[in-house]
Amino acid sequence: MHRFIREALRRDWLLYFGVAAVFVFGLLLGALKVNFLHPAQAEKLYRFVEAFARQVPGIFPAPGQLLWEAVSAKLAVILLFYLLGLSFLGIPFILALVFFEGFALGFTLALICRCFPWPKGAVLSLCTFLPQHALYLPALLLGAGGALSFSLLLVPRPSSSFGAVWPSLLNYTALMFFALAMAAGGVLVEAFLTPWLAKLALGFLG
Repeated sequence: MHRFIREALRRDWLLYFGVAAVFVFGLLLGALKVNFLHPAQAEKLYRFVEAFARQVPGIFPAPGQLLWEAVSAKLAVILLFYLLGLSFLGIPFILALVFFEGFALGFTLALICRCFPWPKGAVLSLCTFLPQHALYLPALLLGAGGALSFSLLLVPRPSSSFGAVWPSLLNYTALMFFALAMAAGGVLVEAFLTPWLAKLALGFLG
């Protein structure tokens, strides 16, 4: 499987580079958006995050609830990539979804860093987002790149036929299952490890 993934990355490296660029662009815009919030809106968000952080030890949901929320949020994205990749019409939606994922992450990280002084904000961001995203982000980029690659294969051509596409569909499905497995690993980390790390960080930093 690793050789299969390496071959896909080597063959479509330009697509994967483009997907990563779209994600980073969304990440940067999301981080910058925090600086352009209306003062009243920004103050409300800051107070909410600070109040949440003060109450973290007593309000974190059970791992089962966190697991369900993470599954519905993250695994659904990979499955959506798979469905969008089954048509060339899904190309702009794949890119838009990648951008939105980057924007949401950038906005959240920047908001946490703005709410808490250095180094508390940076440490809290690393503890609450880095563990699961070490698996989820590669899965996201792999899934989006694979979906783009297959959807481009489906762009109508005079010589295209279902028989020629069928082997690629099998490879595409295998690739997306691998991305889904990686995302599932990130979901387990988010449900069982991240809450403990967040509590530990907040307790250590005061």
